[in-house]
Amino acid sequence: MIARWGRCICTACGRESAVASLDRPEKIEADAAVTAIEPGRLSSYRWTICALLFVATTINYIDRQVLGILAPTLQRTLHWSESNYGDIVS
Repeated sequence: MIARWGRCICTACGRESAVASLDRPEKIEADAAVTAIEPGRLSSYRWTICALLFVATTINYIDRQVLGILAPTLQRTLHWSESNYGDIVS
């Protein structure tokens, strides 16, 4: 079998990509349409990633606020100076 390289335009998203054609070039276009991610589903992944980033940022913010609230207690209990506390939170 001889593989030939060509261009294929995906019927689902319209993107052009390089593909190898063995015997049946019409099968390449069908495969490209099947493996493409649906536009609505891609948008769902984007919102999921945004939500995960928001949750991670919120947890980081709350963690820093808790350290700020507990600073006087931690300084008394662990005998931290202001500079030691600054090293911990920076």
